[in-house]
Amino acid sequence: MEGRWRGLFEKLLMKNKGGPLNLVFLSGQPHCGPWKRESHDIQAWAAAMEGDTYNSCRLSLLWGIKDYKIALLELRPHNFHLIKQIKKWLPRLKLIGVQEGSLHSPDSDYNSKTRLKFIEAYQNVDALGVLLEDSIPYFQSITDKPVFWLGVPFPVEWSKSYIIPPEKKEPIIEMQNTFSSQKGGLTNFFLLKSIQKTHPEARGLSYSQNIRYDQVLADSFGVNLKIEPMLSWQNYFILHSKAYIGLHMDYRWSWNRFSVDCAAAGIPCISTPHATSHKTLFPKLCVEPFDVESAKGLAGQLLKDRSFYKECREYALNKIELFDFENSKKRLLGFLNKQNWV
Repeated sequence: MEGRWRGLFEKLLMKNKGGPLNLVFLSGQPHCGPWKRESHDIQAWAAAMEGDTYNSCRLSLLWGIKDYKIALLELRPHNFHLIKQIKKWLPRLKLIGVQEGSLHSPDSDYNSKTRLKFIEAYQNVDALGVLLEDSIPYFQSITDKPVFWLGVPFPVEWSKSYIIPPEKKEPIIEMQNTFSSQKGGLTNFFLLKSIQKTHPEARGLSYSQNIRYDQVLADSFGVNLKIEPMLSWQNYFILHSKAYIGLHMDYRWSWNRFSVDCAAAGIPCISTPHATSHKTLFPKLCVEPFDVESAKGLAGQLLKDRSFYKECREYALNKIELFDFENSKKRLLGFLNKQNWV
């Protein structure tokens, strides 16, 4: 009798494992089980789908994920070898590769050997979920597996409680990156200096792992810029919500988390059109990565034209709902239903 009850209990656990879809997200995060943390990272898919996460670096990976029906795998060079292992030993598991990082990275940041591994990974997963909707044709030229727009879920309901009305803010221009950073940091730095020449009331804010170095550079170049330490995402978002304008002259083709963070906090953000998120949230605040003159003009307009500021802010606060958990879930479920996987 005891064995019978144990068997029923184990079946119940398997049924509830990974939520309604028996879904698990595989990444390098040292965590296994339900993902409940409010975050703006790729693991948020586990929270949005009521699924689990599993550390893909564990030696017990194949045993640990054997009871799931759908797995999302964050595609990084260190875990490409897992795809063949998973497909060999768990052939019934539907494996969706998640193209994480910037679009240009496999094309220009890695050597030929690693690029070949990227191509092999795209071709061996059952489907490929991408961060940029415009990149679907590009990936379809590489693989004959289904390619669809995935994106990243955002905890909109959580973020709403930290929105600050603009009339209660100081003229702070926050930059995602600064001088010692890549990803447009150098352009941000001197663009801010240029803005401050005509708008000296505007003060800069950024975050760095090398606070002293960046602060010395800001002071030596005469840039009114305060450097804060790197924070956990939740603590960062609370502080970030105090900014008046966001600035992110990012040359990469990427998801652009900063634009999403800005929209959720009601902060107009000037950035590039190389992201599905920014084009969707701030269509009037798109500039090319090195178009300093246009970016300076938009910053000035946001600082002096309250109606333009309000228009950009309210548009973004409305559109951010497209990236909340519910709409993200519908997007993924739509693809899964189309493939008859659920």
